[in-house]
Amino acid sequence: MSPPFFLAKMLKKQYPIIIFYKSIMKKSKWRVLNKRIIFNVPYHRIDQWKVKIPNGKVYSYNFNMGRDFVIIFALTKDNNVVLNDQYNLFFDKRALEIPAGFIDGGTALTAAKHELLEETGYKAKKWVKLGRASTGRWNSNFVSYYLALDAYCVGKQALEPSEDIKVKLMPIKNYIKLLRAGKIEYNTVTSCSYLALDKLGKL
Repeated sequence: MSPPFFLAKMLKKQYPIIIFYKSIMKKSKWRVLNKRIIFNVPYHRIDQWKVKIPNGKVYSYNFNMGRDFVIIFALTKDNNVVLNDQYNLFFDKRALEIPAGFIDGGTALTAAKHELLEETGYKAKKWVKLGRASTGRWNSNFVSYYLALDAYCVGKQALEPSEDIKVKLMPIKNYIKLLRAGKIEYNTVTSCSYLALDKLGKL
């Protein structure tokens, strides 16, 4: 962290106030006292950190230690969005999503190509990475966003036994209407969609 401008000027002259400033900076650090795993099952782990904050008090913070994943906005040559109509157990309803999945070794791009093919039976001729972002301040994992252009069907889905996904194609104009109306509900889906549409100049 750089000192404010007026302190930076004083630093050159070695004013005593710099010593005071440095002492404040040392005291302002957050210090992790210990870490422990409090919950651990496949695909879901929670770690608890015991932390001493700048005011001297000690608190415990819980973090979701998730795996990094990818999400793909796939568009066919005739401007149809490749969608997943998928059942959501928690909300007990079906919802429109776009292909996504964990990165199980290898690169994010390799995982994106695998998930698109597995969940939809589609491949794409051109891939564009749209970005990478944290999934939240209390989560350890990151999501990589991809745009898959000139997507085309090469066969059937290769779903896992627990997955219930139906592939749907939707004209991009209709999808934009759903997106703007708040009908696309999941945050990673909406963020990837807006990044892709901005890249395509559709917004």
